[in-house]
Amino acid sequence: MTLGQPDALGTGRTGRMFAALLLIAAQATSTITPAQSAAIQEVLKPWNTQDAPGGVVGIYKDGQVVFSAGLGLADMEQGTKLTPESVMDIGSISKQFVAASIIRLQEEGKLSLDDSVRKHLPELPEFMEEIKLHNLIHHNSGLRDYLNLTVLETAGLSDVPTADEMLKMMSQQKELNFPVGRGVMYCNTGYAMLAEVIKRTEKTDLTTATRRLVWEPLGMAHTQFDQSTGLIVPGRANSYVKTPEGYVASRIRAEIVGDGGVLTTVGDMAKWAAFLGNPKPEYKAFHDLMIKPSSVPMSPRMRYASGLFLDDLDGVKRVQHGGDWSGFHAQFSVYPDSGWAVFTSGNDGTQLAKSMNDAIARILLGLKPPASATQTQSGEFGPINDEEEKAMTGTYVLAQVNLPVEFKVEDGVLFALPKGQPPTPLKRIGTWQYRFDALDATFTFAEPKDGECPSVTLVQAGMTLPGNRAEPFVADSAILNRWAGTYHSDELGYDILIARDGEKLIITINGNEWGEGTLGSATSLSVGSFVTISVEGEDDPIKSVRVDAGGRASRLLFVRTEE
Repeated sequence: MTLGQPDALGTGRTGRMFAALLLIAAQATSTITPAQSAAIQEVLKPWNTQDAPGGVVGIYKDGQVVFSAGLGLADMEQGTKLTPESVMDIGSISKQFVAASIIRLQEEGKLSLDDSVRKHLPELPEFMEEIKLHNLIHHNSGLRDYLNLTVLETAGLSDVPTADEMLKMMSQQKELNFPVGRGVMYCNTGYAMLAEVIKRTEKTDLTTATRRLVWEPLGMAHTQFDQSTGLIVPGRANSYVKTPEGYVASRIRAEIVGDGGVLTTVGDMAKWAAFLGNPKPEYKAFHDLMIKPSSVPMSPRMRYASGLFLDDLDGVKRVQHGGDWSGFHAQFSVYPDSGWAVFTSGNDGTQLAKSMNDAIARILLGLKPPASATQTQSGEFGPINDEEEKAMTGTYVLAQVNLPVEFKVEDGVLFALPKGQPPTPLKRIGTWQYRFDALDATFTFAEPKDGECPSVTLVQAGMTLPGNRAEPFVADSAILNRWAGTYHSDELGYDILIARDGEKLIITINGNEWGEGTLGSATSLSVGSFVTISVEGEDDPIKSVRVDAGGRASRLLFVRTEE
């Protein structure tokens, strides 16, 4: 039975109606208990609104929809409500459908996972010959991420390259992040290339190819790629981001698809959950290749399969992937041993879809909420006391990205102030743990020693960034002069200007001013949390530097030009 049809949750009815419908669902399906229904209702409260964006939810048992809902607005200007039939952009969850198409083409004898990428994309440089299609699928190709390169070049993503421009960008590359197969780094470039391989092999567009290979056989009739910036899709939800002035529409449309770009519904994701959880006999071989893990783990407890992370939730085996694009955030998780699967997709510009997905799964699987510090009897954490404020206040440097973050308390609220970024108010979720939901960011302070927390750890979007309490590095005039100058990249075709302004270094990349840089040491300069510039050699003045752009595009060589 499916709940949340247009006359129910999708029309902005009251919370009382919502609770009643959840109870009916539990009684009708004998799958979700009344207690679980009440707990799920509590999880979904932030989306249960009549005047703001929200999200859609699908809960599946053995491939069948046992609960679905649309909460909040699909279109704030028109007042259109979200429903389970709303068409949502699922971002990087799209990757699994590209990988599935590649596997199906191998089954048809049209290509092999062991093919060199240059067999299908011969315009790529010769040094990429050793990159195989399976390297692209498993993120161990070493390729630099075209999105990170685009941000570095344009200081944003308002002008996303076309597929042809992406391939031209890659054809000009001279190095990789790491040797092929010798490391692992999540990479959108690989899946954008795989999409091009599919299109050239099938001699058609990606939607038509994937529909024939994957979606039609599985009965997914309402899924497609957003493969044109002008594509009109009935029932498509818009996405939004909340600012201090209110919500603004977030409408970045990309012509590159494959690494993202799938538009789908709660109902169609049920068909995909059924395939991943318990495939029909005729699809068993296809299924087994989909979930075959890569040889190189992404972390001690996580491997990557074909567009799918293989990990666990408190020891329960999980197949999952998240997605983020232009105000849309989604999470799809399958628990094959129990038959449960959960799909959550928000258009509210926050990471709630991901935290809600885990919370719902814990309810269904009977797992305890994550351990946290003791709460007050009301269920809320008490105010920050003077001792806690003194312990946390100060500056910590996130070593991996060389980013100083200052913490201070105002009116009882802890604020994080990353260098060069506006203050961010944090929500207390533990004695020494604070969170900013909109960016899926959690700061955890180490227990105080001698009245001060010695370190803090930021966990955000799968990254763990520890930082020790420290005063920022202070450079003398000689160090500042050593850095100042213009550096050119033959590979990228543009300059980085590092200009001295008194005691500051101002960074301009390809004509776009990025602002003041932060020296973590005499040989390491960062701009915000995205760009890190490291000195090569010991020359004075510096002759060459290597640039890291957000971790996924690294070792970019820039050489000082003659002035």
